[in-house]
Amino acid sequence: MPQIDVRTMELRQLKQHILTLATLPETEAPVVSCYLALSAGAVADRNEFEAQVAALKIGSRGMSRRDLADAIKPIEAYLATELSPEAKGLAVFSRAGDTPYFLPLPVHISLPNWIVADSTPNLFHLVELKDSYHRYVLMICSETRARILEVNLGAVTAELWRQRPETRQRVGRTWTKRHYQHHRRGRAEQFLKEKVAVLERLMSSEGHVHLILAGDRRITDRLRRELPEHLLAQLVGVIPASSTSRDDTDVVQSTIASLIAAEQTESHETVDELLYQLRQGHLAAAGTKATHRALYCGQADVVVIAKQYAPGLGWTCGECGFTELEQPRPDTSCPECDARALHDFDIKEAIVRMAERHGCIVEVVNESEPLQRLGGIGCLLRYRLSDSCV
Repeated sequence: MPQIDVRTMELRQLKQHILTLATLPETEAPVVSCYLALSAGAVADRNEFEAQVAALKIGSRGMSRRDLADAIKPIEAYLATELSPEAKGLAVFSRAGDTPYFLPLPVHISLPNWIVADSTPNLFHLVELKDSYHRYVLMICSETRARILEVNLGAVTAELWRQRPETRQRVGRTWTKRHYQHHRRGRAEQFLKEKVAVLERLMSSEGHVHLILAGDRRITDRLRRELPEHLLAQLVGVIPASSTSRDDTDVVQSTIASLIAAEQTESHETVDELLYQLRQGHLAAAGTKATHRALYCGQADVVVIAKQYAPGLGWTCGECGFTELEQPRPDTSCPECDARALHDFDIKEAIVRMAERHGCIVEVVNESEPLQRLGGIGCLLRYRLSDSCV
């Protein structure tokens, strides 16, 4: 079984896993996509998981029951032996048949309990995770020390430690108290400037765009005043925290709310841009059909999707490729070529999968009434939709 360390998986690795899943070739055997909340190295609600597995087996119309059962077996084996106590969520994808596939992705973020079987992996929850939990830099500071951490998917993946040299022992020997206090103020200011310089190098060299400060309010306020404008623009939160604890878990967890709030602000700004482009008649499309068309034609750049978006099933013809998103599947044959090889598909998952294959940004937006009025989905375009693309 693949071994993926929950302590070290980074956002870039998650993106690569999503792309791999989005381009996974279909076979006759179904892919089981399983999302779970974990607690203390075990499934948080084992009864719910087992009930969902039982319901999946009962409702597996048109699938090989043997292939489905064989795909579930390695998931159950992984849950019994491989779970890390540090993981809070798990996404696992399994397929049996002639071309077996198995990929477990433990993360530090809790995931919803969800299991489904289809010809392709179910990706929306992973894409939402990628969109919501950007990597960011966290600086925990006091007057005498600073820790600069890189956080990926809720876990610390890199650390830079700097400590101010101690000067108190020199008081009463070579310095007067006044000399010491003057030196202390100067060293404190120099210390903050040094930390800002470290932040600038780290943010620039690693391509970070989000920064959170934590520590004593007096220190974080002074540090904030030292930040240049471009770092202030990347600051998404300031939280109180102890700088003496060596366990950063609680501090990291307390920063996540700030990160999610900042991400949702960005998502709503993207909705505003979508509305603006639609009013101008420029580079935007709205609604399921127009968004699907833009993705199919390779013209979409940013897909904006409501968290509650649920368009249901579409269908496609396996012979001529005709695709219908609004009308129910006919009981007889394809209206274009008269073939009978008609297949249902999950529209939401198909859109997300196309977006990932084309390298689009996917913004998942929570509670946006303007986006809901557009049908729950839209996209910003790389260039205008061509009438020749259908």
